[in-house]
Amino acid sequence: MSGEREPVTLDDVARQLDGVLAELFRVLYSIRNDVKALTTIVQDVAAREAQLMAEMRALDSQVASHEERLSRLEGLAPSTSEETTKRSA
Repeated sequence: MSGEREPVTLDDVARQLDGVLAELFRVLYSIRNDVKALTTIVQDVAAREAQLMAEMRALDSQVASHEERLSRLEGLAPSTSEETTKRSA
């Protein structure tokens, strides 16, 4: 009878299971490596973001300082109306 199958033995099941487990371990190893690489990328981005935030705070402080200096300098300069009064006198 050609339609009959050979019985499945425990050895057959064990070989198939070994193959499935080997593939599973390859996939898990690949995922682990991907997670490590992505973690490194995220940490690098976080560090750069922290550096940029520090630079932005420094620039904001510098702009505030320049605005303060400009305000003081403008206070020392005579106003336009004072210059006109002096010229007409």
